[in-house]
Amino acid sequence: MIKIFALNNNYSYNIVILIVFNYLHSVSTSLSSNEMASNCDIDRVTHAIIQQRIRLALASAIYVHYFLPMRPVYTSSRTGNRYTEEILRAHPRRVIDLIRMPITTLLDLRDWVVDRALLESTRVISIEEQLIMFLWIIGRGATTREAAEQFQHSTQTISQ
Repeated sequence: MIKIFALNNNYSYNIVILIVFNYLHSVSTSLSSNEMASNCDIDRVTHAIIQQRIRLALASAIYVHYFLPMRPVYTSSRTGNRYTEEILRAHPRRVIDLIRMPITTLLDLRDWVVDRALLESTRVISIEEQLIMFLWIIGRGATTREAAEQFQHSTQTISQ
């Protein structure tokens, strides 16, 4: 449970809710199978333990929902779009250092990809930024999280 509270992202609330519902489902399944097997109520101690666990799970869900507000993670003023523009205008040696190819090759690659409709700009990321992200990642062996930090996009956006 402690790791869930440490997440503090969009998924933490969903994780706790899933845990609560899975737990409640397993409790109700075990209760119905116990009732069917023995045709009697479960003893008071077991019932008290189950109630405590349900209260703890619900309290955890409420805590995460109200006290761990969803905040954007990547909030730098240097967005991926600005970084892309910076690279496109940078000194040729810097461009090679960052994406491991000259800017003319990058632009030729962009035109080739566009002509064959292999990539499309989205509302969030241009084709140039997609290519620069890809080249930056493979040129460094970078992780998705490193790219997310560098380009200020979510890890989900980066991995698409």
